[in-house]
Amino acid sequence: PAGDADYVNVDLQRIDPQTDTPIVGDKDEDLTFFLDDERLKEDLREALVGRKAGTTFRVRLPQEPGHEHEGHSHQHDHGDDEDRLYEVTVNDVKRRDLPPLDEEFVRRASEGEFHDPEAFRENVRKRLQKAWDERAREMVQGAVIDKMLELHPVPVPESVIEGYLDSFVKQVEEENDGERPEDFDEEHFRQRNRRDAENQGRWMLIRDTIIEEEGLEVTDEELQAFFAEQSDGEEDVSAQQIQQFYRSMPDMMEQVEQQVLSDKVYDLLLDRLDVQPKSREEFQEEMQKQQQSHQRVAP
Repeated sequence: PAGDADYVNVDLQRIDPQTDTPIVGDKDEDLTFFLDDERLKEDLREALVGRKAGTTFRVRLPQEPGHEHEGHSHQHDHGDDEDRLYEVTVNDVKRRDLPPLDEEFVRRASEGEFHDPEAFRENVRKRLQKAWDERAREMVQGAVIDKMLELHPVPVPESVIEGYLDSFVKQVEEENDGERPEDFDEEHFRQRNRRDAENQGRWMLIRDTIIEEEGLEVTDEELQAFFAEQSDGEEDVSAQQIQQFYRSMPDMMEQVEQQVLSDKVYDLLLDRLDVQPKSREEFQEEMQKQQQSHQRVAP
């Protein structure tokens, strides 16, 4: 059985509590969790401790604060603010036997890039900090979007909602080798994802209005900065090569420009909103309290 310091490999399948059936297109496989990782949700950690490989169980987990509204994730909201029900399959349980952080380990782990343990440690620290900075920005952006949706409940044309729902269905097909699963109920799927589609459409209308009213545009300097960031740490490819590749694919280049525009909208809103600095733990706790409050007042 899994102990407090072990790590586990699991599959997570979200369950529709109304029908007690798996939600098609909302499954994550081959996930590895270290049970002593402070970032692991406590509800999930407690449920995993003591489990053996091959077991399956269900657990309710709170929504991740700052969820997406631009369709970047296949895990749609399915029209609820409540805790999400998951079926967890434990694939493997392993003990950790950490090797000494010496030159031999560093050389193997970095494939010869590093030899000095301290230099390797500093590189790992920088990578972790960059990852957390990106995650923090995503959480803040999610909170900004939620606030703008609350302040501006603009009507969304039915055609826009249907367009997002069509994209959700297409995403399910792409995740299943271009075909719909045999048990896929499109009508039920579209109904469950309708509010998420409406919110995404509403945010895009708000975003486009801000871009138009503020006269926001993407400059060549901003594109160069974007591609420079993409090439950071890549020895085999330059920012110019990445830019040339994107420019050869008009659809991908359009996505880049829209992403840069979205970042400019976020920066503009952050400058004008009263943003209070918080730690990750404080922010997550506050978001969870808000979700619990919404659950209590929901009809």
